[in-house]
Amino acid sequence: MDEELKQNITEHGTWIRVFYMAIFFLIYSVAEAVLAAVVVFQFLSRLITGNINEKLLTLGANLSLFAYEILMFLTYNSEIKPFPFGEWPQNSNTANDNNSPAKNVAKGNPKKKSPKVTTIKKDSSKKDNSSDDAENSGI
Repeated sequence: MDEELKQNITEHGTWIRVFYMAIFFLIYSVAEAVLAAVVVFQFLSRLITGNINEKLLTLGANLSLFAYEILMFLTYNSEIKPFPFGEWPQNSNTANDNNSPAKNVAKGNPKKKSPKVTTIKKDSSKKDNSSDDAENSGI
């Protein structure tokens, strides 16, 4: 047990990761403050003009993804280092997409499209009394 502990403590890669984790923790703190500012400015934009600022919408989406990538790295759920050591995340639901939830909110329609529900059709040739009871009871 002592040999394994000594090997774990002296492993060079672990200490390098701790260094990166400290850097990303600081970057996350700054990103969190910037994200809070985006939230406030977006609210004020909506309040004053009645419209959502498209540039802030994109910045907020990308910054949220960036914060997510940092958190995934910090919690050991990812080994990929976020920006500036990796690529800047890009939101796949751009503000230019007419079907994006952001466009629906910008138009004053906060409802999302409901997901498609797949139903399983029963074979009518095989009648089962217990299934009829379940259908009649609303299950």
